[in-house]
Amino acid sequence: MPEGHLVLGTYSGASRTKGFPAADASRHVIVIYQPALELRYGSDKDRLQQEIRRVGLRELAHHLGISHVSSPLNNAYRKLTNYR
Repeated sequence: MPEGHLVLGTYSGASRTKGFPAADASRHVIVIYQPALELRYGSDKDRLQQEIRRVGLRELAHHLGISHVSSPLNNAYRKLTNYR
């Protein structure tokens, strides 16, 4: 992570596109970092709510196997989350 960047959310686990069954014993965890989001957007409650949703959807996309830039679905993801 480059210096000065905030981590707003993370996903850990194997993406569902890797062929792992739903009953797999591996853990899938999405973490949304409230302090980082509040530091960046805390004074604007509407923007904070929008960014929490965007981060959650982004991490869910990782669970489904959609990366930040490599997927052909990236444009649809950006539209869905109003990513700028």
